[in-house]
Amino acid sequence: MPLVSAFLSEVKTQISTFIPFGPALCYILLSSVILLPLTLVLASPTRTSPLNHFPGPPGWPLVGNFLSIYCQRTEKVYLQWAAQYGDVFRIHLGYTPALVINSAEAAKQILHRNSQAVASRPSFYTFHTIVSKNLGTTIGASKFNTSLKRTRKEIASEGSKPAVRTHLADIDLETRHLLRDLMNRCDDGQTPVDMYMPVSRLGLSLMMTICYGRRMFLEDPLTTEIITVEDQLLGLRSPSGNYLDYLPLLRLFPFTPLARKAARLRDRRDAYVLGFKDEVEGKIENGTYSPCLYTKNYFSKNPLSSSQVSMILVTLVSSGLATATNTVRWCMILLAARPELQERAYSAIRRVYPTDSEAFDAVMKDEEEVVYISALVKETLRLYSPARVSLPRASIQEFTYKGKLVPPHVMIIHNAWGCNMGMLPP
Repeated sequence: MPLVSAFLSEVKTQISTFIPFGPALCYILLSSVILLPLTLVLASPTRTSPLNHFPGPPGWPLVGNFLSIYCQRTEKVYLQWAAQYGDVFRIHLGYTPALVINSAEAAKQILHRNSQAVASRPSFYTFHTIVSKNLGTTIGASKFNTSLKRTRKEIASEGSKPAVRTHLADIDLETRHLLRDLMNRCDDGQTPVDMYMPVSRLGLSLMMTICYGRRMFLEDPLTTEIITVEDQLLGLRSPSGNYLDYLPLLRLFPFTPLARKAARLRDRRDAYVLGFKDEVEGKIENGTYSPCLYTKNYFSKNPLSSSQVSMILVTLVSSGLATATNTVRWCMILLAARPELQERAYSAIRRVYPTDSEAFDAVMKDEEEVVYISALVKETLRLYSPARVSLPRASIQEFTYKGKLVPPHVMIIHNAWGCNMGMLPP
């Protein structure tokens, strides 16, 4: 201690030599030098983290690991960290603790065997407070409760095989429309075609038919508006680009660019969603409506609440653009680049279904009889995941993974792309 006192006294003397403001400023500077490291240690998100018993990359005070994934391809960053810290590791996005899953086996252990423990979703400032202010959230972003259970049940029934069969004519119609669009744009294969809008229109039109009983066309400006808005809203839900969700201090500035962008997108989405509601209700009054989810609930003896209906419709419209269309787009690009795959697929179909009528009638069967087509679809889903990083989940009760406790209120991040990049069995 005498040595430390002598050292501080000497430092004070040296500072006083260069600073003419007296000893008061010297004490302030010395206190800052001493307190700053202590403050940084106390501000570290890992200091009181409930996941400290899991390995993970070191983070920075206040922001944790957020800066390491900001505006990055998070699925690749997670996979790089997995090589160092294992298939399951912890990170901190600001002060939000998160467990990241990077292998199929770990996903099975955590998401399947502990499905009840991770059945909820975390709340995010941008999406839940700003974007969902008027119409509510989607099913995939809602916290687990009794109301959510019913809406999940309703949407699961619409995705069942019997329900899908009722829409086979719509699927056939929209698929043919997609092929006509591509043929008209490619000029017999002489002109390159951007697949984004035609395939997005396919997914959007199918969902709009199911939800509101109306189709969408590329020539309609509203089609471009919906695709653009939904794509940007999806980007707001990505941890890699949304600093307001994990750095609360920035919310004190209400006019940040991200907050303004979220509010503008909310207003644009609300406009077309409410417009579709008014449109279908007008058709109901005139007796010109087509059967759809909205009319089904409208005439139901036990209808869902307006908030539940809004949640289902907003979910289906956004999911039609955010999931399957990505995989369909990649698959079609792959087939265009690999004509031999098209030949194999066509030959495989013809071996099982020699005539066109047999092939089209076969879609009514429960089991796919063309093994090559089934394998092609599954491999496409594996290689081109609909969402590279799935929407985060939230634990609502504690569970264990390899003997390590995961408490409630922890965010669970599933790196679907990383899980699918694992080695296939021989």
